[in-house]
Amino acid sequence: MLVIGATGHVGRHVVTGLLAAGADVRALVRDPDRADLPDGVTLVRGDLTDPGALAGAATGVDGVFLLWPFFTAELAPAAVAAVAGPGVHVVYLSAMNVRDDQDPALNGFWGEVERLIEASGATWTFLRAGGFATSASRSCATTAAPPTH
Repeated sequence: MLVIGATGHVGRHVVTGLLAAGADVRALVRDPDRADLPDGVTLVRGDLTDPGALAGAATGVDGVFLLWPFFTAELAPAAVAAVAGPGVHVVYLSAMNVRDDQDPALNGFWGEVERLIEASGATWTFLRAGGFATSASRSCATTAAPPTH
């Protein structure tokens, strides 16, 4: 499985879970020396803005976890074409506001990336998530007493 976004808050958990399940994990990273990912992960230097590097990273994988970090889908056609296609299952971290029953133009760039994946010939899973409580464990441990009046 190729994980795109492996060094971020969500991607790190995806990598850890895949390793725990015994999967072969390949991570696309800009700087392998700074990736700080667990042992057992194959690091591949690349970036979503470089379709050639993406295609090389995706060679031979049957699954891709995609986190799209941009606020536009401008680069998405080339990126999706490089990693998705028949025989590949793409798990895309989309957004909860994407709806199948509304005009695609109203779904923003997340919906555009979904449409590109659907058209690629890959099988897919779209995770239409809301916010993630990345600091919840820290704030729970340091909760202050309520103010007194």
